[in-house]
Amino acid sequence: MDNKLSHGKLQESIGDLVVARKRRDRLTQQGPRGPSPSATLAQLLDAPDLPVKVQRLPTRDFSALVQHIGVRDAGEIVALATHAQVQAALDDDIFVNAQPGAPEIVDGGRFALWLEVLLEGGDAAAANRVSQLSEGYLALALSKIILVIDDAWRFWPKSKRADEVISDDELASAATTELNGYHLIEKLDVGWDPVYRVLVALDQDHHAFLQRVLARCSALVHESIEDEDALLELSGHDESMAEDVRAEREERRDAAGYVDSRSAVAFLRLSRMPMGDDLEAESRDIISLAHLERRDPDEARPAEGASAAQPASGPAPSPATEEQAVGQDDEVARVAEVVQQGAAIQLERSIPFMDAVEALADSMPSAYAARLEELAYLANVVLAGAAPAKRKRFAHNHAAEAALATVALGAELLALRARGHRGPARATADELEAVLQRWPGDLLFRRAGAELAAHGKRLTPDGMLHHRDELATALSELGYSGGTRSGQRSSGQGGI
Repeated sequence: MDNKLSHGKLQESIGDLVVARKRRDRLTQQGPRGPSPSATLAQLLDAPDLPVKVQRLPTRDFSALVQHIGVRDAGEIVALATHAQVQAALDDDIFVNAQPGAPEIVDGGRFALWLEVLLEGGDAAAANRVSQLSEGYLALALSKIILVIDDAWRFWPKSKRADEVISDDELASAATTELNGYHLIEKLDVGWDPVYRVLVALDQDHHAFLQRVLARCSALVHESIEDEDALLELSGHDESMAEDVRAEREERRDAAGYVDSRSAVAFLRLSRMPMGDDLEAESRDIISLAHLERRDPDEARPAEGASAAQPASGPAPSPATEEQAVGQDDEVARVAEVVQQGAAIQLERSIPFMDAVEALADSMPSAYAARLEELAYLANVVLAGAAPAKRKRFAHNHAAEAALATVALGAELLALRARGHRGPARATADELEAVLQRWPGDLLFRRAGAELAAHGKRLTPDGMLHHRDELATALSELGYSGGTRSGQRSSGQGGI
């Protein structure tokens, strides 16, 4: 499952880490990690005017709700959603990669599950939903579940003819059927029934669309078959279509502020490279600049004088979203808010860095908005590009926590350097606020990463902190104790 969060959603999570103390009592009624999936579903289904309220949710919140409830149990909510909401949830769920940085591919089993859920609303309704996907998107997803071969197979060389392959032991028990001159052959051991039902419904209500999709699926086979075994594997020959679909998906997600896994891995690798003593001499990396400059500052930054209780938002809201913002008693929106915060709202153990960010909102609102923008970007980087030990992926709230803790360490290092390592062992909120007024979050993350990679590998082998509770240990590991630094690091090796 693709775990990347939208830029706006993570930005709001980061912002809420700062202001949650002002509303913790309201949000933590459901427990430390928000409501359980079953409780969430029950609350939603009991809400009055549910269809309108579901459709008002931003796509990122809708996708988060589906993931929290579980796709299999979310049929009643999915049936009420807009196409944009369903598309976003599909984009989040059916694309997977073996490890961060690897190409993301469609998981046929996950797509089959989505078809089952859509069919709960009836075959015609499911076909209508599927017809709103792009032809390439649907063809690629179907090609993971079935093979589609047109009547031209009769004229193939014998070694490549479908009937010869079908008689092979591997295909002898496969389900097969014919539809509009195409032979459909089961490829996975899951998904045949929902695929067949959806295709039949598409043939009835969206015939021309279906014919174009089947032609695309068949073309994959024509282009791919080199021998009988290749019919089962289509070994990488659908990569051209996959690239087109990934580009289509990334365009949607790029507009919402997602970070692709390759860029995320590249940034994290860069963050472990040595940095010189003088941060003035360091340039911001092109990955961060390219991503952050694509964001319209007017969409995310509050006006001068904005309150700390109003964190920068994500993409500009649609009129429906604005209406939702006005409706403070919207139960669906409230449940979505609790779900998306999860454990990230627990602030019982605060740190001076959090006070510094909150103070920055009053002293320099434009810098406050920029830091939130950068923290949201970095949280997406961690989510897309990091693989913590013993887990394949960071959870959403853990990615936000890791980004915040690592930036906090970078800010502490610069604050301690500015005072010449004299005084208390930890920087004060005022000192950290001064750092945040001047330095962007991505440079602070890289400062911390370079130092950890050079001198803190016993603490964290991946060059970043995972939780703010690790800050004190990290400073001690890096040689800060009792307000002085034990041993000076050589210039250019992650020193500060």
